[in-house]
Amino acid sequence: MANFLFWCIPTKDMATAVLGGTFNFIHGGHRSLFEEAFRFDKVLIGLTTDEFVRKRKIYPQLPFERRRKQLTAFLQRIGKGKEWSIFPLNDEFGAAVENEGIDAIIVSEETAPIAKEINRRRKRRKMKELGVIVLPIVYGEDYKRISCARVYEKTIDEEGKRLKPIRILIGSRNPEKAKGAREGAVKVFGKNAEVKIVPVRSGVSEQPFGEETIRGAVNRARDAFEKGCDYGMGFESGIFKFKGRFFDILWCAICDEEGMTLGNSMGFEVGRGIVSEMKKGKTLSDVSYDIFGIKNIGKKKGAIYYLSRGKLERRSMVEQAFMCAMIPRMTRTR
Repeated sequence: MANFLFWCIPTKDMATAVLGGTFNFIHGGHRSLFEEAFRFDKVLIGLTTDEFVRKRKIYPQLPFERRRKQLTAFLQRIGKGKEWSIFPLNDEFGAAVENEGIDAIIVSEETAPIAKEINRRRKRRKMKELGVIVLPIVYGEDYKRISCARVYEKTIDEEGKRLKPIRILIGSRNPEKAKGAREGAVKVFGKNAEVKIVPVRSGVSEQPFGEETIRGAVNRARDAFEKGCDYGMGFESGIFKFKGRFFDILWCAICDEEGMTLGNSMGFEVGRGIVSEMKKGKTLSDVSYDIFGIKNIGKKKGAIYYLSRGKLERRSMVEQAFMCAMIPRMTRTR
């Protein structure tokens, strides 16, 4: 059974469902819609006309007749024993606004507002409102939504399998961050990921405190994504105060066209004396140099390596923060 946001159980009084689309490629997201549709006795499928497609789509589409033939072949395979028909769809609403015989409409999260508008128009016509079944967006193995545009670009196949390397840009000049991110990327995406660093501005002080740290990670991720990639990432370490004690925590922000997700690493306590020096304008790297005599400690194994007597490294913090920032994406419906 599909994972519904809202759904209605077909009954004798609700036997006919409608859905629509362009179906230039029939992908995994479409399959979930049709599998739900065939819980009904009869299914009406609106197929967008060439004229309507030309107004809305930004990449070349197959002609109507070719799309109709491939959709027919698909429906014959998965809709055996069911009654279905295809009709031309000249606008966003089609027969769903006028047909008294339709009981329910099946849409994705993305097209749910159309169902709401259809019911508003039906109500204005004094027609019964349709039951609305909203199905979650289906994501591919790269944790990005499956779409005809991505299939057309040969980024993924119809089932969401990645066909091109996943390009990750990290807003940083620090090679240690790239090492940690690569280790995390292998765990999340396998070897099908390219990780590179690009210079960006954090927009925060060199040694951030508290929420300023998160803002720096977000700024870095957004700027990296704007340079052209699948995921832009930003990492920022800062000092956080909990119950009168101070902790160094690294934050990761991950940006793509759908938004921003956040995650953070383990934290380690920083002595009050060190924090006192940092509040005077020094960074943790500066204070670490005073203690250990090692320059640019943040671009090496990090202060945590020396403070933990070689037991922990900065890139482990990077990997942790990266993995935690990916969790909201990894737990979306696929």
